[in-house]
Amino acid sequence: MATSLGGNALQQVINALETLHNLSRNLKWLEEHQNDFTVELQTLDALVTELGKHVSPPTRNEMEEKCIFVSNKAQDFYDFVWERRGSDNYYEHRGQVARGLQQSLRQAKEFFLRMRGSDPRSSDLRSDTHSVITLPIPEAG
Repeated sequence: MATSLGGNALQQVINALETLHNLSRNLKWLEEHQNDFTVELQTLDALVTELGKHVSPPTRNEMEEKCIFVSNKAQDFYDFVWERRGSDNYYEHRGQVARGLQQSLRQAKEFFLRMRGSDPRSSDLRSDTHSVITLPIPEAG
């Protein structure tokens, strides 16, 4: 980022994506709070628009495409909930549709982390992985 304003805007986008991703993990909340989630998506769009003032047009277009993809996956989730609630295998399929939304959020976050110059496999994505504790195995004597 050429300016500190652009760097701050980028961090705000990353933070908004983290918030959305965390919210998307609670399927019951996600299902029951469409308006709240939509407000968070609108916040993300506004932040991306602000960030777009500090980047080249091709980068701005790519950023907007990432947000549109996320919004479309969120709409897929809510369309599914509206159309299929109470049907056989609803909860199984709800989880599959929600995973599509979560994946779109992870991909968008990885894109913006790369813009920042971070390795998307670094600690910035730690919340996407489960902590694993490795214990030494004593050698057989």
